[in-house]
Amino acid sequence: MPPKSNTTPKITASPDDGRQQSLVQQIAELEVGKSVSLARRLDGDEATKATILETRESLRNFANSATKRAKDRTGHTYTIEGGEITTRSLDILVVIAITRSE
Repeated sequence: MPPKSNTTPKITASPDDGRQQSLVQQIAELEVGKSVSLARRLDGDEATKATILETRESLRNFANSATKRAKDRTGHTYTIEGGEITTRSLDILVVIAITRSE
């Protein structure tokens, strides 16, 4: 039996294998000035200020957690920004963008 290795193998997804990279991995692999985003679509007829704020907070918390893990892994600096977009059908997209700044 071969000896146990103390290193964890780096697993990366490629377009050929059908797996999507984790958000942490996507953030860690960003080049300076590049971004990755998260978005959630809300039905415009049902979206209230409270729903929009709750959705934004949920996405931001998820982004904060993933960004912290990526920063701990790489030492890079990232910014997290958010906003809302109104679609042609008057639905609302709540968006969070994570950008590598250094």
